[in-house]
Amino acid sequence: MKIAILSRPGGCFPNIISMGLADMLSQLNIQSEIFYDAIPFLMRLLPFSEKPMRWSNRFHYRLYNKIKNYQHDKKLLKKLSGFDAIIISECLPNALWKNYLAIEKLKKKTKKKIGSYTDGSINIAPKH
Repeated sequence: MKIAILSRPGGCFPNIISMGLADMLSQLNIQSEIFYDAIPFLMRLLPFSEKPMRWSNRFHYRLYNKIKNYQHDKKLLKKLSGFDAIIISECLPNALWKNYLAIEKLKKKTKKKIGSYTDGSINIAPKH
């Protein structure tokens, strides 16, 4: 089994928990790979027809980012399709906000199971 872990770069909490998850999976003899540039990819994957939350919703800004990163995103999507499952490691509010990460679009494009690995209790989900 191969699992892709989508995270952020740097010393942030999602990065730390994704490294811990990769270590736990390796102890279970499950292959995993962390993609540190995947959260911005998930933000760019949001279709133009949906208004994004918490980040610039200017059409020209979004169009520029999609064009600029088109080749990179296409390669990343192809690589993610080779995994059995995808786990998104993100801070809790970002993981649950509608139209922040295009998780449904990712699921439709890759046809893979997607899970979330966050830093809090799911009991706060109704508040977000």
